[in-house]
Amino acid sequence: MPYLKATNRRAEIWPELREGHGNGSILSKDIPVLQKEILNLGEPIILPDEENPFFILRDDAKNNYSHYSEEWDGRVKASYMKHALLNAVTMIEKRFGGTDQSILLAGHGTSGRSLLKLLLKKDSKGIVGFKNTGIWMVEQQDDRSYQLKMYNGEDYSEK
Repeated sequence: MPYLKATNRRAEIWPELREGHGNGSILSKDIPVLQKEILNLGEPIILPDEENPFFILRDDAKNNYSHYSEEWDGRVKASYMKHALLNAVTMIEKRFGGTDQSILLAGHGTSGRSLLKLLLKKDSKGIVGFKNTGIWMVEQQDDRSYQLKMYNGEDYSEK
């Protein structure tokens, strides 16, 4: 919130970026495709009064995505996060793809690393974890693919 206060901005909450169960690589063929919808069907997102001036909820995301049972297989748990993150990728591409706009997404380690891999469509060398408050940056290319430019706050170029 300090950044939002200092810049007099509001942030949009994306429940798709909620931390989830990774179970190895999000790109694994072993992660099943969900056969049901889970988005916006979980617990309501409730903002404390003091945060209301700084955050907004999308009309299609007033709730978290449905939660999986802790007893379920890790691959099924990962499929929930993958489904939500693929929706985030679609939103990024629809709302910002092909533009010169920059977006700042704040999230958690597993979901952030998984989102990065889904954008890149590959397991990139060296993407194993984030430093606390680590930053990564991708840039959309002319062919609409993404190229990793920064990882954990440092320049990144694949060898």
